Amino acid sequence: MRYLLILILIPGIQFVLGKLLPSFIPDSFSYWKMYLVVLLQQFFSFCVPVLFIYPKEKYLSKKDCTFYKKTDIFRLAAIGICLQILGTVLNMPIGMLLQHFGHQLPHTFPIPKTALEFLAQTLAVCLAPAIMEEIFFRRIVFNEISVFSKKAAVFFSALLFSMAHFSFFNIAATFFIGLILGLLRCRKVSVLECIVTHFTVNFSASLLNMGFKNPVFSELFQRYYPLSVFLALVLLFVIFPKKEELADCADKSFVVPRKNYFIHLLKNPLFYIYCILFCVLGVYQLC
Repeated sequence: MRYLLILILIPGIQFVLGKLLPSFIPDSFSYWKMYLVVLLQQFFSFCVPVLFIYPKEKYLSKKDCTFYKKTDIFRLAAIGICLQILGTVLNMPIGMLLQHFGHQLPHTFPIPKTALEFLAQTLAVCLAPAIMEEIFFRRIVFNEISVFSKKAAVFFSALLFSMAHFSFFNIAATFFIGLILGLLRCRKVSVLECIVTHFTVNFSASLLNMGFKNPVFSELFQRYYPLSVFLALVLLFVIFPKKEELADCADKSFVVPRKNYFIHLLKNPLFYIYCILFCVLGVYQLC
């Protein structure tokens, strides 16, 4: 369970880089400086510990980088949009509860004013996290847990994925999105295709953030949002890959359950350290 150590190291590396990097990047980068720092934080916080802890791991196989059907890119993009809509619904009760107790909701990134600023935001906030998180959670973590059972791999990879965001506000949405991405991995969907879905989720959130600054869009959104949620549920049910499309690309151990993964997890002290870290950083974000 080496991935637990990586999950513990990630926020520490990001914190250190967040303090050091701004002094090395010239102020002439202006708007790009913030996103360059975010991009480098994500890259080094994931890649450095993974390369040291999994030095001999084959991070991606040929099948992980395959589109089984070229037309599936539209299906995966539609699934991503549905997940963003449904995830927003799941966040609403938690957001209302936090506001009731006087906590401010997390700040979003500033609205880009030019095409270059929009590109910077898309690369740093939408694409980079999708690539690194899917390779880590839906390849490394998922494959390790799948040795115990397929169901454990889907559930616990989603749980660890949601905790890795260190946000009480987003935990319900990220857990739900992680579950769906885990189910996609079970149904003939490669890591590359999961990256497309994850990118669409992030990109939809970025577009919604920009749209809310427009009062006309906000009014339309509030008026038709219940209908859009219903349509998203229906669309997700219709276009989600069927169970008989189980992938044949995993190791044999992928479908052979061993002992209970939950018991195995509870015996690992790193899991408790990770839970404490999640609570501490989650509370810190609320303050």
